[in-house]
Amino acid sequence: MSLSGRVVLITGATGGLGPAVAHAIAARGVRLALVGRDEDSVCELARQFADARGFGADVTDEAGVADLMLRVRERVGEPDALVHLVGGYAGGKTVHLTEVSTWEAMLSLNLRSAFLVSRAVLPGMLERGRGKIVTIGSRAAYESGARMAAYAVSKAALIKLTEALAAEVRERGIQVNAIAPSVIDTAANRRSMPKADPETWVKPEEVARAVVFLLENDAVAGEVLKIYGRA
Repeated sequence: MSLSGRVVLITGATGGLGPAVAHAIAARGVRLALVGRDEDSVCELARQFADARGFGADVTDEAGVADLMLRVRERVGEPDALVHLVGGYAGGKTVHLTEVSTWEAMLSLNLRSAFLVSRAVLPGMLERGRGKIVTIGSRAAYESGARMAAYAVSKAALIKLTEALAAEVRERGIQVNAIAPSVIDTAANRRSMPKADPETWVKPEEVARAVVFLLENDAVAGEVLKIYGRA
């Protein structure tokens, strides 16, 4: 699929990956609908591009996603592609010490959000017989360490959601894929792991290039690109 002139919806646009992904996709001449929890921040990001609009929304909330889609369709157009970057990490405790609130927060942020936004964009894609969805999993979905069960489980479930969606819509002209990176070199990760070597981590720009590849490729569906760097 040529991206030129298409509408690409990017959720989690102001997170650690968001700006790099937005810049890589914008270079293809798309119309960007950028979504973040804080409307001022996402609108500031949108001003960096020739054809972009920013939208504040909580994509873990069903009503919030419905309202978001109304605004996106009205101001930008029906999304041709969804890049779902929303996610987060909480860990550090063993399973028997993990609070239920942490468990539920990880499932909501990393899984529920992807379900709600994918469900919202798919009717338009099915009607037109084309579309792309890219989600962001994690190496932890395959190689979970200790004290990170809630995060690992939520990302593993996200991978399974992606695979199930791909199986449902691949014969309707829609490709759904995921990227599973290892530790990404973001400011937040550098702060939380000051003794680690970020040179072994995955750069946001590397993930962004993988996203563009999946958006432009019609022959890949139901796959998970593992990008682990040297970590």
